[in-house]
Amino acid sequence: MTSTILLKHLTLSSLVTILFVISAPALKAEDTTDNWGEEWSDEWPDDTFVSTPALPISGYFESTASYRTKHNNVIANEWVAQDVRGRIQTYYSQHDIVVSYKGEIYFDGITSQWHGLNREAYIGFTPASSIDIRAGRQVLTWGTGDLLFLNDFFPKNWVALFSGYDQQYLKAPSDAVKISGYSDFANIDLILSPQFDSDQFITGEKLSYYSPMKQSIVAAPPILQAKKPGTSSEDSEVSLRIYKNIEGIEYAAYLYKGFFKTPEGYDIEMQTPYFPELQSIGASARTSAFNGIANIEYAYWNSPESDGGKNHYVPNDQSRFLLGYETEIVRNITASFQYYAEYTHDYDVLTLSYPSTEDRPEQIRQVLTTRWTFSTQQSNLIYSAFLFYSTSDEDYYFIPNVMYRMNDSWQFNGGANLLGGRKQSTLFGQMELNSNIYLRAKFIF
Repeated sequence: MTSTILLKHLTLSSLVTILFVISAPALKAEDTTDNWGEEWSDEWPDDTFVSTPALPISGYFESTASYRTKHNNVIANEWVAQDVRGRIQTYYSQHDIVVSYKGEIYFDGITSQWHGLNREAYIGFTPASSIDIRAGRQVLTWGTGDLLFLNDFFPKNWVALFSGYDQQYLKAPSDAVKISGYSDFANIDLILSPQFDSDQFITGEKLSYYSPMKQSIVAAPPILQAKKPGTSSEDSEVSLRIYKNIEGIEYAAYLYKGFFKTPEGYDIEMQTPYFPELQSIGASARTSAFNGIANIEYAYWNSPESDGGKNHYVPNDQSRFLLGYETEIVRNITASFQYYAEYTHDYDVLTLSYPSTEDRPEQIRQVLTTRWTFSTQQSNLIYSAFLFYSTSDEDYYFIPNVMYRMNDSWQFNGGANLLGGRKQSTLFGQMELNSNIYLRAKFIF
């Protein structure tokens, strides 16, 4: 396949060469990075601290509590989350130098442990008018999907999503170098991660999951652990995006070479899960249409270790497709809709490894989503709801939420993560006993 050959011969030096060729002459364009619609933005406004040598300090204190709506017979604790955290952040921008830091300390009431986290710590500079470089810990995202990721291989925190945390925490930080180039021809982002950054996946400590080995819902102990790639250059990750706006349509092409972000493989010799190799090529487009915004995205996931489906311990190749639309129904009420599909290649070979139809995935997994948002009181009171429903798996994930902003300092959220399905082996069906209601309170300073 052409895409597979291209990925195999795409080296780091060739990517850098492409970057610098495309980047002249200089013309900065608008980044097509996703807008996450967070209640509290994890990004600094573009013009907040421009041309000031001062180091402004801000942050917040936040408490999150999540309680199960169903009894979980493999986890004794009825609480999913009991966290208190504080963040401090600062930013410097002067003479083409940008420095950003966001640090957090939090107490996990489930494990009774304190933790520290550098969520963001990078330095950025502009060596030429058409080149930006950002190095260090940073939160990265791209693609057109809303909570669906086809070409976005940056780490996610799935435990945070299912536990009722602010949705900004779904995006975990990466330790990477981001090189951006701008030109009349096209714009490019090249992201190099010297060391593999995995997703923060479900380990059974707070959330239960389905084990194909035991064919049942399980939890810790033992905590699910996986063998990660090494630290050599061969175990690094490379992500590339080339994008351009042509007559109001945002086009983008993507390449990725690295590993599955969750432990989808199983090492027979070591009897442990691991992260198989992954290569991907994709494209997307987004434009205004029918009084709203429409988007389309495609990705081909190549699993080099699958051997055409003959290796039953790693995923098969997949084609992934997304079609979306968002519009304002009436004033202050917006709605979005998505159709998503995963097509598994070499499916006839794959079925031989699933003697039980209970565990066997569908060849075409289809998911419908919708998000509704109603803003009142000058956006100080916002009602929202997001629904996943898989017509093939017959499972669902529903996220209702109410956000109330009392003033510039105090913000409150209440909502739920409600999951279920016909079979316990599907993505959302296995999470049914983790369904919860949550409350969050945040003081911003």
